[in-house]
Parts: sequence; C-alpha cells; structure tokens
Amino acid sequence: QLDIYNINGGETPIDPVSMNKVTLDRLTKKYYEDETFMRKLHDSPSIDEADVTQYDVIYFTGGHGVMYDFRGHDTIARAVNDIYDRGGLVSSVCHGASALLEIKRPNDHFLIEGQKLTGFSNREESIARRKKQVPYQLETALKEKGALYQKSIIPLKSFVVEEEQLITGQNPASARDVGEAIKLRLDVK
Repeated sequence: QLDIYNINGGETPIDPVSMNKVTLDRLTKKYYEDETFMRKLHDSPSIDEADVTQYDVIYFTGGHGVMYDFRGHDTIARAVNDIYDRGGLVSSVCHGASALLEIKRPNDHFLIEGQKLTGFSNREESIARRKKQVPYQLETALKEKGALYQKSIIPLKSFVVEEEQLITGQNPASARDVGEAIKLRLDVK
C-alpha cells in the first residue's frame, strides 16, 4: 500500500524539473497518467495525520523544495524515529535526504552519524545550475552531521546506498532502484 503525505496537507507539489522529457521516464509518466495516484497527490493528508505505527517504511521524495520543508520538521523526526525504532526502513531519493539532517536519536546523536548514505551531490547541484538557489549543499550538510556520504563517480547516474535500516538514492535516476531495494528488504513480490 502506498500512502502519500506532505507537510501541510492538500496538494503535493511536483518539482517542474521532474516533468521534463529528459527526466520523465516511462514508469513515472505512467504514474502521472494514473487517476488514483494523481488524486492522492492532489489531496494528500498532512504528515501530522499519519499513524506511523501502521507503516514499515518511510520514503522521502526529492525535489529542491523539500530542502526547505523537510529539514528540522518535528513530525518527520518523530515518524522516522518511530519507524526506525520498530526495525522499519527509512529511505530517500535525491534531496529527500534533507529530511534526515536534524533527526536525533535518544542518545542525542544524529540518526545519520556514522551511517553510509547518499543524496544529491554538490557536483550534481552545479550541473543542475541550482547551486546558488538552494539554501545549502546537501552533500556538505550530510557530511557535517557525521554521515559517511557516498556518491557515484558519474553524476546523475543511479546510485543506491543501503546501510542497516537506511536505503538512500543519490538522484532522480535512483528512484526505481531504491524502490526495488525496499521491495527486496520487505520481500514483496
């Protein structure tokens, strides 16, 4: 079951860059043409309404806007800690890793401290010509919180890092592979 939540409820915005012909693959296009999926996007509940005890996985999507919305959000932190404490999976793609930046564990250490993970790289931000428009460089911020950041040698190529309960993808091209990694972990056919 796939449920979509956002920060405030209501319409879940899509980064317009995700809709261009270069990044719009066949599977993504199929979702955008699916009326049920699009209804979920147009009328999503707030993350504050989520009963996270009903979920085994939390997944943070990317897009530049989430760098503002996800980082330091209290409800996100509680949801991640709840799922993580129950042995669930915490996952993200691209800028979605910004959700993990401020999450602290009961021992007052950051969740990502000492953990291998990935997210949109500084080089990819430069290639996307957004380096001066974003509030911080995600790669740098992850490293500053103690994450053992990893990235593909080739920018914008699918790259997934699995570390215990974390499954992260570097960029939009990684979304499908993150989904596959989650399915394998959950043993979903």
